[in-house]
Amino acid sequence: EDDDMVILIELDERSPKKNSVFRVIDFVGMTHDDLESALKRWGDPNAATRGAKRSVKTLGGHGNGGKFYARQSFKRAMWITYRDGKLNVFGFEDKVYGFLDGYENREMELGEALEYGGINIDELPEAARVRLGESGGFTVVYGEHPENFSRSATSRNILEKLLTNPQARRPLLHNPVYARFGKHLGAFQRLQVVEPEGRDDFTGNYRWDLPATLTDSNGDEHVFRDDKYPEAWLELKVASDTLRPKGADRIDLSGEASVIASYATHELGGVVPAQAEFLYGECYCPKLEDPEDDLIKNDREKLAEGDKARVLLAWIRSKVAELAGEIAKADAENQQHTNLERSAAYNELLNQWKNKFMPMLMAQLFGG
Repeated sequence: EDDDMVILIELDERSPKKNSVFRVIDFVGMTHDDLESALKRWGDPNAATRGAKRSVKTLGGHGNGGKFYARQSFKRAMWITYRDGKLNVFGFEDKVYGFLDGYENREMELGEALEYGGINIDELPEAARVRLGESGGFTVVYGEHPENFSRSATSRNILEKLLTNPQARRPLLHNPVYARFGKHLGAFQRLQVVEPEGRDDFTGNYRWDLPATLTDSNGDEHVFRDDKYPEAWLELKVASDTLRPKGADRIDLSGEASVIASYATHELGGVVPAQAEFLYGECYCPKLEDPEDDLIKNDREKLAEGDKARVLLAWIRSKVAELAGEIAKADAENQQHTNLERSAAYNELLNQWKNKFMPMLMAQLFGG
């Protein structure tokens, strides 16, 4: 369950930066069989669902290079994992991978395993201590000597990017995710996704049901809602400031469990008003995940190319343009109102000047 999925992120930023250590910790743990059957396998799209007792939707792309990233991005990357009273350490060092000598199915007590994994119970958030007590297991994903962590890169920047990442937003919103970072690690703080500040004159509910079918330019109909997937909608929100500099003016397309694609407003195709850069939102359409008509690419960044994707993006663009047009109209009216106010203030200033100096001027001209 969401509340049980406690995750800790630790970015130990050292000097020089190449000596930094990144760690992500969960409180589940893996067995030796899990490592052999799932983690050691390359390119397995089903690895993330191994051991599930029921059919579940999972987050992110699968078999898309997690281990390869660990291999390429760190001089040393390890999985330190403890479950059922046994510790296993598996990973890469100088791009060579395997189990660490002496740490393959090594029996030990939980306290000893925590010490080896560098986990201090007293420093854990309460939710993590509870979860550890229930599971009796943990995994530390550990990377040291990051290859591309230098110059202006900081651990704070990494967390800021994480907070705005489309695929990370949902777990960050619903799961207890804690982090500590920097050169002097302090207490773990829960990561919170902060919504952009809204615009006072656009606080309504801008939500549309996605039509059951949409027709493309060739006259072919594409189904987006049916008896199996009856719900699909688009919801847009208006921010008070432009979202373009941070790339937050985007529409996330989501399925049952996670974001399956994301598009900045200028990536929707066609032409939209400039005010579109104040918009963001979500299009919920689980039909896109239907195995019979699967539009999900493995990296989950964009939909698979095709007429169905294009007609859906065109419909989303039409709603974005519609709302952006309303914002443009409101901006024009506000500007006109501002101009009238400035004109009235200027006239009042002239009247005050006239009332102050005109009697003196008239006396000099006509009274001598």
